[in-house]
Amino acid sequence: DTLVAYQTEKLHKIIAHAYNTVPFYKDLFDQIKVKPGDIKCTDDLQLLPVLEKETFRKNHQKLLSTDVREKISTSSTGGSTGVPLLIAKNYDSATIENALFNRFYFCLGYDWGDEIIQFWGDRPNISSTLKLKKYISRKIYNYSFFSTFDGIDESFDEIVVRLQTAPPKILRGYTSAIYRLACKTVERGVTLHLNAVSTTAEKLYDFQRNRIRDAFGENIFDQYGCGETNSLAFECEKHRGLHVASEHVILETIDDDGQRARRGRVLITNLDNYAMPLIRYANGDEATWSSAVCDCKRETPLLESIDGRIYDYIQGPNGRKIHTGFLDDLLVDLALARKTAIKEFRIVQSHIDKLTVEFVSDENFSDKEKNIIENTIEQYLGKMTIDYNRMDSIPLTRMGKKMFVLSLLNKDRWAA
Repeated sequence: DTLVAYQTEKLHKIIAHAYNTVPFYKDLFDQIKVKPGDIKCTDDLQLLPVLEKETFRKNHQKLLSTDVREKISTSSTGGSTGVPLLIAKNYDSATIENALFNRFYFCLGYDWGDEIIQFWGDRPNISSTLKLKKYISRKIYNYSFFSTFDGIDESFDEIVVRLQTAPPKILRGYTSAIYRLACKTVERGVTLHLNAVSTTAEKLYDFQRNRIRDAFGENIFDQYGCGETNSLAFECEKHRGLHVASEHVILETIDDDGQRARRGRVLITNLDNYAMPLIRYANGDEATWSSAVCDCKRETPLLESIDGRIYDYIQGPNGRKIHTGFLDDLLVDLALARKTAIKEFRIVQSHIDKLTVEFVSDENFSDKEKNIIENTIEQYLGKMTIDYNRMDSIPLTRMGKKMFVLSLLNKDRWAA
């Protein structure tokens, strides 16, 4: 109750501020005949329309507040769900994001000065000044950095020696990079028991979690954020889901009709960013709420899963759509990830009735396994032609991440 009251108080303040100082929201509220006082609780947010990325892009200047007395910083989103967006943040908002993130680290046993090894994709073509700032920051915070662009295979021996001789307090990075390292570790029979492994930036599939557990132990912690608001939700030591940082954001999920639903598109209302308020902002992701009560006794709302990006789906000839979670279940149910030692995979949809399964593995799928895949997909999507392509590697995005579904039918959404 205390948390809800605190969140509601912050909601009232950000709504009033947005109406009084942000031209976009003043025009919007007046146009739909809603007053700031009409937003009394989080449920009343449904009186307001969704703020889509394209609307944000077209109204960037009008979304800036005319009255912020703190230092303002700017950053850009990663561009995973489209063209990168430039975000303005007031000092307090950025500080709160960092505080929430460090609270997550402390739950993993971290203390100031402990080493963290990161697998990350640095932005290409950054200035030498920014490179120097990042280098200094990593030295201060004792972060050791490995670029995902360099490839896990090429630097594997160096990384494993580091993990064996001086294990970091936290191994953190893109999910696909951590998974690839776990595969290499298991293949070579190396046994490592790490204090904590933190995955982020990409959906953590069950087959990946299983392999990471094989390589590094049970302490796997997923984390969810986005460039627009950063710290959104964190997995705790009980591993029952991800706790939403509801002191910082109001998170909603809506269905295709715009109604609140257990699973659906993620909408974010940032309660701290007074420089550029984002209210019911659709960040391009999908998530599912949990009905469980976590044993850790934290009283924040719990997400069951981050389901991926809104364009991470395949559409069949029968009109039905399936999300990447379906493919994950299929891999786990068939134990294909273990049987064939799948290191990477991607589903490419070139036509409404044709899929290509691209995978990096030491072995091919058997005819029996192919039949099960084809029959299962046909059961859900209708008759489709499925090709199989064993590859040396799956291409990275420009940020060094992986796309597990590449549907040309959704090209307008991911082409950027």
